[in-house]
Amino acid sequence: MDSSDLRDLKIGVVLKQILLFIALVFISFIVYFTLRATTPYATSHTGTYYLSFLFVPIVFIISFISKKYYPESKQFILIIIMLSFTIRWMWIFTIDSKQISDYSLLYDSALKLSKGDMSYLSYPYFQSWTYQLGFTMYQAAIMKLFGNYDIVLKLLNVVFSTGICVLIYKIAKIIFNEFTARISSLTYALFIPNIVLSSVLTNDHLSSFLFYFGFYLLIRNNKLNYKTFIISAALISLGNLIRPIGALVIIAVILYVLIYLYLMKKNSFIYLSKLIFIFIISFYSVFYITSYIAIGAGFSNSHLTNHEPMWKFVLGMNYETTGSYSNSDYEEVIKYPLGRERDEFEKKIVINRLNETEKIPGLLIKKIGNMWGESDTSIYWSLSESGKPQLSASLIVSSQVVYLLIYIFSFISIICLMFSRRENNKYIFILLLVLGYLTIHLFIEIQTRYRYFIMPVLIIFFGYSLSFINKYFSQKLKNINLTKTIGLSLNTKKRESN
Repeated sequence: MDSSDLRDLKIGVVLKQILLFIALVFISFIVYFTLRATTPYATSHTGTYYLSFLFVPIVFIISFISKKYYPESKQFILIIIMLSFTIRWMWIFTIDSKQISDYSLLYDSALKLSKGDMSYLSYPYFQSWTYQLGFTMYQAAIMKLFGNYDIVLKLLNVVFSTGICVLIYKIAKIIFNEFTARISSLTYALFIPNIVLSSVLTNDHLSSFLFYFGFYLLIRNNKLNYKTFIISAALISLGNLIRPIGALVIIAVILYVLIYLYLMKKNSFIYLSKLIFIFIISFYSVFYITSYIAIGAGFSNSHLTNHEPMWKFVLGMNYETTGSYSNSDYEEVIKYPLGRERDEFEKKIVINRLNETEKIPGLLIKKIGNMWGESDTSIYWSLSESGKPQLSASLIVSSQVVYLLIYIFSFISIICLMFSRRENNKYIFILLLVLGYLTIHLFIEIQTRYRYFIMPVLIIFFGYSLSFINKYFSQKLKNINLTKTIGLSLNTKKRESN
C-alpha cells in the first residue's frame, strides 16, 4: 500500500469514527427520552412492564438454541418465515382494523380507481402530494385482480413484512455474522409495532420491503457491477414511488461509495463514479417512466412527486406543536393557491422560524424526544376502532419497553464498533441511513409511526450488540476453562514427579 492509499484509508477510518460518534450522541438522547417516557409504566402497568424486559433473554435463548439445533441458514430462514407469517396472519384475522385518516382516503381512492372513477384526482390531497398515487395505484391493481376485499391487501402486508424479516437476516449476516442475523430477524418477527400494523393499509410494508431488497443487493457482493446497481436502483425507486424517501437513500449510497468503497476499499474512483451515475440514472428512469405511464393512463394529472415540498418543513419547524401537525398552519397556507405562491409563503414561514435561533436547539431536542421516545402510534392506528382498550394499553407498554431495549443495545453496539478493528465495514451504509433519517426528522414533520422505515437497521445494531456480548463472554469462559485445564495438568505433573 503506497502513501496515498494509506492516507485515503486513514481519512476513511476517521470519517467512520466521526459517524459513529454522531450516532452515539443521537442514540444517547433517544435512550434518555425513551427511558423517561417508559419508567412511569412501572407503576401504572407493573406486570406488563417488568415481563416485557424478558424480551431480550427470550430472543437470545431462542437464537442460541436455533443455532445449535438448526445450524443451516436455510433451516432458520424457513423457521423465521413460518413464525413471522403465522403471527401476522393470526393478527389480521383476529383484529379487524378499520382504516382511518389518510389510510381511509387512500383506500377509498384506490377503490374508485379500480372502478374507473377518477374523481379522486380533484382531491387537494393528491394535488399537493401526488406521490401518494403510487401506493393508491398499487392498491387499485390488487382490487382489480382480487376484488374489493381488504383482507387481500392485509395478507400482502403480511407477505411483505415477512419478506423484510428475511432481508434483515440476509443483510445482518453480510454486515456482521450469523448469530447477529438470527437475533435481528427473530426480533423483527416478534416486534409488536410491525405486527399490529399488518392490519393497517399503510404504504410502509411494501415500500420498506422494496427499499431493503435494494439495500441487500447493493451490499451483497464484494465485486461491483453495473447490473447490481441498476437492479438495486430500480427497487429503491419503486419503493420511493410508494413512500418518497429516495433522496435520503441516494445520499447514503453516494457517501457509502465514497467512504467505504473508495477510501477504505480502494476501488477505482472513475469506475465508482460510473456506478453512482448509473444508479442515479436508473433511479430516475424508473420514476419518470412510471409517472408518464400514470399520466398517460389517466391515473394522474402530473408526475408522482411532491408539489408542496415546503409543507413538511413548515410543520417540522413549528415551535408550538414541536414539529407535529398544526391545523393553524394548514389554515394559513390553504389561503394561497397551490404552486409558486404557496411555496413562497411557506418558505417565508420556515425562514421566520429559523430566524428565531434561540428557540431552535430546544425544538430539535424536544423533537428527538417526541419522535423516538414517545409511545408508538401504530397500536392506535390498528386498534383505535376495535374496542379493545386493555389489549391496546398492554401492547403500548410492552412495545415501549422493547423500544427502550433496542435503543440501549444499539447504543452498546455503536460503542463496540468504535473500538473494534473489523475489516468488514459494510455497516457504514446502514449507519449512514440511520444518521440521515435521524437528521432529516430534526427539520420535517414528525410522527412516531415514521420510525417504521429505520427500525430494521436499529434492530440489526441491537442484534450485533447481543452477538458481541455473547462472543466476549464465550471467549472469557474459554480462557477460564483453558487456565483451569493448564493448572490441572501442571498439578498432575507435579504429583507424578513427587
